[in-house]
Amino acid sequence: MNIEFHSKLLTIESLPELKDIILSRQRVGGYPIDRKSALTTLEKLSACIIEPDNYSFVWGGYHNDTLCSVLSQSFAKLIYNPPIQNWLMSYLAVNSEWRSPWNYSKNGLDQCWKEAFHLAESRGIYKVRWSLPTAWAHTQERTKKTSVTWKDYTIKTYATIPAGEVPLNMLDKWVAGNVKTYDVSLKEAFKL
Repeated sequence: MNIEFHSKLLTIESLPELKDIILSRQRVGGYPIDRKSALTTLEKLSACIIEPDNYSFVWGGYHNDTLCSVLSQSFAKLIYNPPIQNWLMSYLAVNSEWRSPWNYSKNGLDQCWKEAFHLAESRGIYKVRWSLPTAWAHTQERTKKTSVTWKDYTIKTYATIPAGEVPLNMLDKWVAGNVKTYDVSLKEAFKL
């Protein structure tokens, strides 16, 4: 059975479903998520939705009217020399009902990625960066195989941050986020 998904920017009306997805997550990459971290994420994403700007976007993957997945996209607000020519995927989550098996084309994330790539490419940006637990770094190639959207992108790990450490480079701090209790891989994908 082929299930149809569509993607759109989340709105204020989406906040209750977004809250359910964020607060229902118990783990990321096999590591526990503390409630304070989940609430901080909810606060940041809610602010992007309530007070939209030209730098941060929260995409939702929908089946009918049900929010199945979420992807947040951030562009650099500061002017760097040379300019930052990538965007950041700062949050990705799937409603627990759509999580298994993990397949971008079966949970709405493929449509979220498609919209995010389209927006970035319309700005002349063809590279995305993100971080994830090193233990899960190998999953990107498997995920790429389940996605039509990813076929034109090459994925690589460009750095690994040991548990408890912070990157020295400002851009890598932006990608890595807060200090983690586990090793973190910094990934990038660029259009061929």
